[in-house]
Amino acid sequence: MLQFIKKHKFTIAFLSFTLLIWILSSIPRYHIPEGLRINDKVIHIFEFALLGLLGSLAYNEIWKNEKYCINAVTTFIVCSAYGGVDELHQYFIIGRNSSFGDFIADSIGVLIGLGIAYFIRSKKKDQPDAP
Repeated sequence: MLQFIKKHKFTIAFLSFTLLIWILSSIPRYHIPEGLRINDKVIHIFEFALLGLLGSLAYNEIWKNEKYCINAVTTFIVCSAYGGVDELHQYFIIGRNSSFGDFIADSIGVLIGLGIAYFIRSKKKDQPDAP
């Protein structure tokens, strides 16, 4: 079991984070304390940057030898589509609303996360193999 978790740590983190986003977006906005309210678009960008990063790492964990551009396009489509579904989901939550602007912020966040994943991946390639 521990071996499975180690082998699929990013996939588990990605799936867990998608569940966390779903749960948090199910909370009516008026239940969020006033002091914790930050610009909505900033939150969307940060949370979907993390989702894009985890999605890219999970993709690489499953399909190790895929070219990064295939990883990036697939991750972008999946994570942005999830953002769209989440916005639709919020439409049905009392005290929440959905907006196209939030979907755009989600997609921008995914692109940022993919950029971070690319940076991490390029740094790993630059490191010499251990003896």
